[in-house]
Amino acid sequence: MVKIPLEELAQTIYPEGFYNKKAKSILDVAHFLLDHCNGEVPNTLEELVKIKGIGPKTAKIVLESAFGENVIAVDTHVHRILNLLEFVDTSTPEETDKVLKEELEGLEVKGLNQLLVSFGQVICKPQKPLCEMCKIKEFCSK
Repeated sequence: MVKIPLEELAQTIYPEGFYNKKAKSILDVAHFLLDHCNGEVPNTLEELVKIKGIGPKTAKIVLESAFGENVIAVDTHVHRILNLLEFVDTSTPEETDKVLKEELEGLEVKGLNQLLVSFGQVICKPQKPLCEMCKIKEFCSK
């Protein structure tokens, strides 16, 4: 990864948006892993968030995807949808993360981020939600 020129990496991830910033972050992370972790990806939240550019959400996605950990990454979609469903009553994704950690401890949560993000991108969009198509609108506070 570190041998790929920044411009080439940016072009490769172009469809993702913010591709220049993300390309630089990817290379920074790759260099950090080589320089500080013997090229291995850490398998704990505490170690992952020590890497510049890796916050709790990304760290949890890595833990779930790469290591099969039973964690839920909370982003704006997860935060927004769980508030709309009145599962939580929080003001920020960080608060939602804390509540979920307490409320869902011991339960299977793998895949919940991906499910809610997909739902939030396709049906329960922040702008112009497709409420008429929603199969769970009866539970929504909107």
